[in-house]
Amino acid sequence: MTPQVSVLLPVWNAEATLDTALRSLERQSEHDWECLIVDDGSADRSRSIAESFASRDPRFRVEPREHAGLDRWARETYGQEGP
Repeated sequence: MTPQVSVLLPVWNAEATLDTALRSLERQSEHDWECLIVDDGSADRSRSIAESFASRDPRFRVEPREHAGLDRWARETYGQEGP
């Protein structure tokens, strides 16, 4: 079944804040959600932090990408053209 809430979280070199952000999401009173973490080629520990959350909670999913920006990811994923 599709979750009530979908969170798209673009990440690029967010090691300093990512753990706090994901813990905050974990603690929400609404439990019917999913979080797609799009790691945009981070050079720090962002991807490993995200993967750690995903390994223990299936509501988190990680999609690693080469650094190209979220707009490119959206066009490739959803076939949307830019303006």
